[in-house]
Amino acid sequence: MRFPGFEGAWSAEYFDDVATGFEYGLNAAAVDFDGVHKYIRITDIDDTSHKFIGSPVVSPAGEIDEKYRVRPNDILLARTGASTGKSYLYDSSDGELYFAGFLIRASVKPEYDARFVFYSTCTPPYRRWVNMISMRSGQPGINADEYSRYNLNIPTHSEQVQIGTFLALLDSKITAQHKLVELLKKHKRGLSNALFSGKVRMARNAKWKTYRLGDIVRRVTRKNGKVSDVPLTISAQYGLIDQREFFSKAVASADMSGYYLLKQGEFAYNRSSSGEYPFGSIKRLERYNQGAVSTLYICFEVLGDKDDAEFLKWYFDSFAWHREVGMICAEGARNHGLLNVPTDGFFDTKHKLPTDKNERKKIATLMALADARCEHAETELNRLTTLKSGLLQQLFV
Repeated sequence: MRFPGFEGAWSAEYFDDVATGFEYGLNAAAVDFDGVHKYIRITDIDDTSHKFIGSPVVSPAGEIDEKYRVRPNDILLARTGASTGKSYLYDSSDGELYFAGFLIRASVKPEYDARFVFYSTCTPPYRRWVNMISMRSGQPGINADEYSRYNLNIPTHSEQVQIGTFLALLDSKITAQHKLVELLKKHKRGLSNALFSGKVRMARNAKWKTYRLGDIVRRVTRKNGKVSDVPLTISAQYGLIDQREFFSKAVASADMSGYYLLKQGEFAYNRSSSGEYPFGSIKRLERYNQGAVSTLYICFEVLGDKDDAEFLKWYFDSFAWHREVGMICAEGARNHGLLNVPTDGFFDTKHKLPTDKNERKKIATLMALADARCEHAETELNRLTTLKSGLLQQLFV
């Protein structure tokens, strides 16, 4: 794929031909940010966007030598570890940056377009080269001399600028879309906290009541036998999903006859904690008519109608639910990574919920709309990311 008006073969040149040199960074410890001098290390470069993230922003310790300051047209390259080959192009909006010792700086000559050269380091051929060169005993790595011998295909300067500018614009759109996704997720979390805490009510006089979980749901313990061959696992993003789709393999036992059989619309509680779900997570089976889950899960169905089940689906994903179930988790007590949540205690937990059916339905509708907006924004982000990936394969020869 080429932009209109450009013809002729590209020339093969070494990285050393397009850069003034390859320099190792500053060997200094990181200290609290001094307000001016920012320190960029391998971990400060985002794996996906290749942007400087600085989370948190730090400064290099000791006296700072200006020769380590990153300047326009500088590309930084990771030289060791699992991130070998990762690249970053200096952006003036990142401020005063100084690069660390596990990075190598390549300063692109003015007669070449630095953005084009940088995007060359984001292509599949570059990644294959990195994998090949860094395959050595012990820790993977690529030194300055090896980077200098990387072979690039270079078009005319005007075509370099066209490609670099186009991809930079696409990157800007991806960055903006990513920010939108994060804002919508934050809005959804805030809406959930406000609605399920009772701080925001759909009806002025809506009444709330404390319910025992076991009074509004019923435990499901039916055995799978040979009914379902779909081994389910809980994903924070996808809910109850086939292990073979999520892990690209089945991690369940080959014999699932002793597993629980879960039917569409029923819920499962996974007592395994994670960063997002410190007290485990509850998800409703929606993708399949039925599936098999480990007996380590607590399964149940809602005693009310579909509207009640829809409301509880969003409640079980809220901070309010996590607060209640967290109260019965014995601190530090775990069994093979599982929280110490007794089954009886789980069904004895108390939950403050609206008594009015219309209130519950309106809350569920609002949460579904917020979720749909998040999903739509994420779909667009994935589309843009896929587009960029395809262009990186087709624009570089």
